[in-house]
Amino acid sequence: MAVIQWPANLRGPLVSGYSRQEVVGFRENDLAAGPAFVEPFSEDTPQFHDVTYMFKSGDARRFQLWLRENKIKSHSPFFDGPLITEDRSIALQECRYTSDGYPQLTGKSVGGMFTYSARVITREIVNGDDAYTTELEALWGVNCGDIDLGGSLLDEGLNG
Repeated sequence: MAVIQWPANLRGPLVSGYSRQEVVGFRENDLAAGPAFVEPFSEDTPQFHDVTYMFKSGDARRFQLWLRENKIKSHSPFFDGPLITEDRSIALQECRYTSDGYPQLTGKSVGGMFTYSARVITREIVNGDDAYTTELEALWGVNCGDIDLGGSLLDEGLNG
């Protein structure tokens, strides 16, 4: 975990304005015929997350203060920031803003909502699913791919 923490009680990125790109850890060579030769070179590859934040006026001011206090613009330090995962959670992950991804104000609504776009880099994807691969496969298999429904039904049965 990083020394710098996301401000307490400040919302994280919007689900609708989020995307992620992962860098692969292999190279392919070009062949005249047949399949390409694959050469693994690293298991430590970065992930880039494009995020959108939407804050009320007071939260936007707090966000800007956090950016200035931690010298995010000039030093690009790592911080523990909220990112979206496939297991329907927002997990704190060690990340930093990229040089072309420093938070930019992209809009302000008449109602006082401030929208920022940013790009962060992480070295791993944190999620809760990796610890429960067998259970996840079972829930997916018995519920036609609806893992969330299976989890809800299981929770209801156990805690009914």
